Amino acid sequence: MKRTIAALLGVSALLVSWEAPSSQIAPRMSGKVSAPECVDAMAIAKHMYASTSTYVYAPLQLPDHLSSTMILGAKDVDISGGDALADETDHFESPRGGQNAPSNPKIHWGKDATPAGRIVLTSDSAGWRGDMYSLYVLPNDVTPSQLRDDVTESNSQHHYSPLVDSSWRTPLVFWSKITQKPWIIVVDEPYEQLGQWQVLLATSNSYQSTCLIKFWPDQGKARAPRILPKEVREFASLLDQTLGYEPEQGTLQPTARLRMNSQHIWRNAAYRPWALSESDTYNSKKQVDDGLLQWSHTEPSHARMYARIQRMYPAAEAALSRYYGSKFKLSHKQAKQVAHWVLDVAYRSNFVFSGGNPSFMPKEHVALNPWIIH
Repeated sequence: MKRTIAALLGVSALLVSWEAPSSQIAPRMSGKVSAPECVDAMAIAKHMYASTSTYVYAPLQLPDHLSSTMILGAKDVDISGGDALADETDHFESPRGGQNAPSNPKIHWGKDATPAGRIVLTSDSAGWRGDMYSLYVLPNDVTPSQLRDDVTESNSQHHYSPLVDSSWRTPLVFWSKITQKPWIIVVDEPYEQLGQWQVLLATSNSYQSTCLIKFWPDQGKARAPRILPKEVREFASLLDQTLGYEPEQGTLQPTARLRMNSQHIWRNAAYRPWALSESDTYNSKKQVDDGLLQWSHTEPSHARMYARIQRMYPAAEAALSRYYGSKFKLSHKQAKQVAHWVLDVAYRSNFVFSGGNPSFMPKEHVALNPWIIH
């Protein structure tokens, strides 16, 4: 993976084993947890965790009464086609190159020269998917033209190494009203399942990882989080098997994208069920049922898998209901309603059949998340 954080900036010393407690599921922090920037980062993490934002990093919602202000970063998922960040702020500017200078990457040049260095973010257009971002902390005497010349060199011998290299998510840069210094949160990539934020603070001569926030344990390649009941995990695995395995599908990688989205849905089902919505699906329940039924007729192995899915569905729903009652202290009625709705969303989100598009559904046919209703 191309993205690096400079050998994790010594963060290995901060890592601690983390397991979701049986009575509560919430973000955890390790490192210098009392640092004011880390206190703010944890407040943001808890606020995002409890929000209805699809991801814990976007759409970004900041709590009130922070002792810091965000001075650079994208609040939403970036499919802007580029230019998701402001050109001019009190703390950053976007210097233009000369007449013959390449347009990529765009440079967001920090105006604050500190003993730790100058924060600079480059954004490189990646088409309709938005930009890819690299974060630098440069010596204060480096100029924008020197950085531009360095990053556009065709050879691999660059003078300046990024702390974060070619990330799909922009690091979030804040200004602390207490320390009067900038600080940084490096969030997960969309394709990562780690669920963690690195918080980088200025030292006497550099930026170092000072605290680490973990939203959930690492799940590896599991289809659904291990915290979910066995029946739910087996059901998720069955759904995944219907997708098959395609080693190469061009730029869009539809199967890989479906799998990545499905893992995200199951993770929210386990830890943040209130953040799921009808927009997480493409097809109606009937469209998915009909599509799977047709698929089951294509060969005997498909028919057997289809029969297993039909058998496992009610068992998975009952197990998920018990899980919600235990983990989130819902009443039996509430847990049953939430489990029924969540499993329907998770089931449908695993597929894309022709004829579906939730944006065209009449509002009266869109079922609201029962968690919100309660």
